[in-house]
Amino acid sequence: MMKFNKDIWKSVVGYDGIYSVSNAGNIRRDTSGICLCIKGRILKKSLKRNGYHQVCLYKDSIKKYHQVSKLVIEAFLYQRPKGMTINHKDGVKTNNHFSNLEYMDSYENLMHAYRNKRFINGVLNDKKIINIRKCRLINKMSLKEIALKYKISPSSVSLISRFRVWKNVK
Repeated sequence: MMKFNKDIWKSVVGYDGIYSVSNAGNIRRDTSGICLCIKGRILKKSLKRNGYHQVCLYKDSIKKYHQVSKLVIEAFLYQRPKGMTINHKDGVKTNNHFSNLEYMDSYENLMHAYRNKRFINGVLNDKKIINIRKCRLINKMSLKEIALKYKISPSSVSLISRFRVWKNVK
């Protein structure tokens, strides 16, 4: 006999009674409303440019986008501590099952990706690391400017430019 795992649902933090989130990473509408807002409807996720799922939630006629992994972990664990980031244990940004999510600091998160050969999708090499450091230290470019140029996060740029990662590349 086959067992089916049923989703466990909890209220989305800040949207009590309006939306719920499941341990599998699904978001549903808990109330009916105007404009095709159907009670019980599972919301469609969209993919952000950084590869993470997001959903659009409405409250008091205000529309706001939220990263799905954040909604899941806050409902099933607790609100993110200051300075911590959400890590996907298997490295798959779209796997938002609660069992795949954990909090860790940015450095640990980057090291986790590096150890698992998922470091920034393999887009960096020694030459690019040297150029990132030059952009930051010599050209005084902002973290955001460099991050956009190399399609990585500003926190990754910071760690690279401070020799916290890729220490062997000078």
